[in-house]
Amino acid sequence: MKTNDINYDDDLELLDLENDHITAAVSGSKDAKKKEKKRREKTKRSIVPIAVLLVLLLAALGCCGLLVLKLEQQKKMFSDELAARAEEVNRLAKENEAANAVISGMNSAIDDIEQELSQAGAAEGVTGSITPAQSEDGYITQDQLDEIVSVQLDEQIQGIGDNAAEEREQQIRDIMMAAALKEGGGPMTAVRAVFTDMAFYTVDKDTYEFTPLLDNVPRNDIKEDQIVKDEDGTMHYMVDGVDRGIPMIDVSEYQGVIDWNKVAASGIKYAMIRAGYRGYGSGKLVEDKYVDDNIKGAAAAGIKFGVYFFSEAVNEAEAREEAQVCIKHLAGYKPDLPIVVDVEHIGYDDARADALDKKTRTDVTLAFVDEVKQAGYKPMLYTGLLAYFHYLDQSRICDLPLWYAFYSENLYFPYKFKCWQYTDSATVPGINGKCDMSIWMGVDPLAE
Repeated sequence: MKTNDINYDDDLELLDLENDHITAAVSGSKDAKKKEKKRREKTKRSIVPIAVLLVLLLAALGCCGLLVLKLEQQKKMFSDELAARAEEVNRLAKENEAANAVISGMNSAIDDIEQELSQAGAAEGVTGSITPAQSEDGYITQDQLDEIVSVQLDEQIQGIGDNAAEEREQQIRDIMMAAALKEGGGPMTAVRAVFTDMAFYTVDKDTYEFTPLLDNVPRNDIKEDQIVKDEDGTMHYMVDGVDRGIPMIDVSEYQGVIDWNKVAASGIKYAMIRAGYRGYGSGKLVEDKYVDDNIKGAAAAGIKFGVYFFSEAVNEAEAREEAQVCIKHLAGYKPDLPIVVDVEHIGYDDARADALDKKTRTDVTLAFVDEVKQAGYKPMLYTGLLAYFHYLDQSRICDLPLWYAFYSENLYFPYKFKCWQYTDSATVPGINGKCDMSIWMGVDPLAE
């Protein structure tokens, strides 16, 4: 019967259609996978440059950070340098102000003294300047010093042309400024730098003296840059780059027992040993407790030595007695260094020898020297600036070898000298505590 027959054509058509759908689905899935793969590859290709870009960006940021840090460090260094320079400028400004004050004061005093001298000259019919010799008692007070310095400075620029006078005045200012500003400088140094034909020194607080220098006595030719100070305070006398200073210690019973072998091993080759002293108040003659031990110890250690005596003799007999103490303790020895008479000013108390007039004290000092010479020894004078010029007659002692005491690296003494004691606080192996230290100024005492 036809109504019950199967329609295979329709079924085949449906199968074909379904197969097409499946094929299309499979094909679509492959296409989709291909597309997804392409998309992922494309994305991957896009991410790489972005990652590289990010890495470069991070690196750039790191460099910027380092740059900022370096800039901050440089900024701090620059700020510190500016602060240091500002501090230095302030310091120099203060020093300059102090020096200007010294010069300004002197210039002001010049004007005042010129007016006073003019008025005095008009009233009394005299002219001229104040000089040290015109002070009544031989001393000069602070006020008199201001007058003397002012007038003498003014005299140095008078009598020459206006332009030359201005140039000379500027030279004086420059000299005084340089002297006042250098380390350890000040008004005293400034005055000494200008008045080179006179010795200028303090007698007492606010009391000064000028002493004209002798023409026939050799002047000190040591230059400022030849004195070199180590960090430990040791002084050197440099000539053409070579240290010509020969160190020397001086000792007394105050140093106690000395290990002279240790002293010698430290490099010390010369020593001055105290033989004794005379009391500046009592006049009693006292021999040093350790003089014999020190002479024996120094000689045994190979140290060249001499002896000194602190003199407070008020007549020639006492001076010869002091010299004989030195000679007695040298019996059996042949000292290479001189026998020294120590002439000092006792500033902290009244002293019997300080009451002597200049002629008498010079006579007494030379009596000691004569006694030393007669015994066949070499004499020498130890003293300081004040005692040399104020208490002694330079014209009679200028030929004596001089051992000069002056505790400042701004070494000042107008005449030549042999040896310079520059400190009482030196430290030397073998000696307990401190001791005095000196240097022979380019002079070998053994060749004298």
